[in-house]
Amino acid sequence: MASPIITIDGPSGSGKTTVGLAVAERLGLCLIDTGLVYRAVAYECLRWGKDPRDGSAARDAARELEADLSPGSRPKLRINGRLLDPRLRSSTAHLYLAQVERAVPLVARQDAVRTALLPKQRALLHDGAVLLGRDVGTTVCPEADLKVYLRASAAVRARRLHSDHRGGAGLAGGVDQVRSEIERRDDFDTNRASSPLRVPPGALILDTESLSARAVTRAILAAFNGAQARPEWPLANSLLMTAVTSFFDVYLRLYCEPIRLEGLENVPSHGPVIVAARHVHNADVNFLAHYSPRQLQFLAKSSLFEWPLIGYAIHALRAIPVQRNVAETTGLRRGLKALADGGAVCIFPEGTRHRDGILGRPYPGAGLLALRSGAPVVPAVVDGLERLDLSQLACPEPESVAMRFGPPFRLRPPAALRGGRAARWASWAIMHEIARLLPESASAAIAPELEQFTGDRS
Repeated sequence: MASPIITIDGPSGSGKTTVGLAVAERLGLCLIDTGLVYRAVAYECLRWGKDPRDGSAARDAARELEADLSPGSRPKLRINGRLLDPRLRSSTAHLYLAQVERAVPLVARQDAVRTALLPKQRALLHDGAVLLGRDVGTTVCPEADLKVYLRASAAVRARRLHSDHRGGAGLAGGVDQVRSEIERRDDFDTNRASSPLRVPPGALILDTESLSARAVTRAILAAFNGAQARPEWPLANSLLMTAVTSFFDVYLRLYCEPIRLEGLENVPSHGPVIVAARHVHNADVNFLAHYSPRQLQFLAKSSLFEWPLIGYAIHALRAIPVQRNVAETTGLRRGLKALADGGAVCIFPEGTRHRDGILGRPYPGAGLLALRSGAPVVPAVVDGLERLDLSQLACPEPESVAMRFGPPFRLRPPAALRGGRAARWASWAIMHEIARLLPESASAAIAPELEQFTGDRS
């Protein structure tokens, strides 16, 4: 599809409509809420006096439903000739009546209904759209330019819906009653046989409980702009990335609580950039590759390329081998070339993992790369991985993990510093910015060196 499509999935009350409206407005795209389509089917069943659990009645309502877009530069969804504008509550109020609210999951779980509606939904996408729903990234448009999944706890979502007078119209009662209702709907959505609610492979997962709507919108826009700027990689690499991403989705479900993402908007959407990250766990690479709004090329120690399976994987994903104790290497030149081509390069200044979570002393390579390229540096940390123990045979208790990107900066060493001294200064400057993203205890071992650091960063 030539026109861009962004899918936003998530359970009820996760913020899809609020964020979707903002993203669509910023990108000049049509907003299509597929939830309204299913609500319309439920509404028609009730209007006809039919039981929404009656498969043939629900199927007939779905087949006869007409969905199109209004004409004009900013088209809006129309169902059976009736304009549905999420900004105007009066246009959708009939779809949020209490009886419709109860009927929607009964209709949505039926295979015949979903089969009838799927081509109608896909037909709306020819001019691009921000698409909202519970299966839009997995079923309706799995080939979307960007797939997003929003999540928040049932308690937070219940409070949102209770305070939202539109939600209150369909979910009557106190907060506890609303929570009970949305938990019931969550169970329907995640356990239905046809197109259950799932995180789409490769989706950007955002926890709206810890992020404001504005921050979530910025993160989606940053990810979309980064995706648009990404080069096309060979098919074999794309298939490998899909396999790695699918495995990582399972890994996240087993070992991690909802990921808190902070500062995605700090990663420039285009042009050269160095992402300089703390290194505590092998999974650092997975998190950075999975959640970064830019496609990253990693600088990896050359010995990893000698391992049969890992070496093939990181080579296929265009990692760049480097020698940690050699200043002038082919790896450095390849990193500079990637930056000169406008790419995003990720480097671990410490050169090795520090599994206790305490920052180590940096090698000069990161500083040398930053000074030679002149590219902005974005500090990054994945906080919480130091507590993961993958040696356990039984599934451990999930850990809370936060991924943070700090503000970008450029390095200008003092005039008196040249060569290796300037590179060492620059590497310590980078570590100083990484340390600012962590508790003070994480930099205890190198605190004296960090305290001595003074320099010019912009």
